[in-house]
Amino acid sequence: MIVININMQVHEIRDLLWDGIPDRGASWLREAPIQETWKRVILVPAFGGFLVSLLNLLSNSSPFLKAIAASVTLGTGNSLGPEGPSVDIGNSIAKWIASTPLFTSSKLLPLRAAGSAAGLSAGFNAAVAGCFFAVESVLWPSDSDSSNLSLTNTTSTVILSAVIASVISEIGLGSEPAFQVPDYDFRSPAGK
Repeated sequence: MIVININMQVHEIRDLLWDGIPDRGASWLREAPIQETWKRVILVPAFGGFLVSLLNLLSNSSPFLKAIAASVTLGTGNSLGPEGPSVDIGNSIAKWIASTPLFTSSKLLPLRAAGSAAGLSAGFNAAVAGCFFAVESVLWPSDSDSSNLSLTNTTSTVILSAVIASVISEIGLGSEPAFQVPDYDFRSPAGK
């Protein structure tokens, strides 16, 4: 749900600051005279960077402010992909859940893996990618922490969280893919 809200915030910020221009892609840079666009092209990302730097000074590792900073960064056209904030949000929620009295510290690694998988799955509507990411990035590098883990329970938790997050993301954002792949026409090297 949080990743869905961030996605909606990004679109609202884009519409507010760019006046709907990103919907047309980068072609508007070639179509409009430079005298009309240069201020917006420079000032909107600069304003976003300034606002994000203020949020980072205030955040003190607050997941909520980090999520707002990510929304502002993406919405103003600065350099950031959606996967980092999605994974960070999932990981932060897992850490918060693990801090409750119901969980022991031995359950933190499986929860972090499940949270990371859910975050990536929700961000890209790709449950399989979320599972692979969690296994490769969270579980494998942690050999010292994983001596007491049940691989079956951890894997099933990661898969379940990724699938649920992907389904919720599809319900909230629709079933459009995160990236549009252009049609590819294969031709022989001979040009026939």
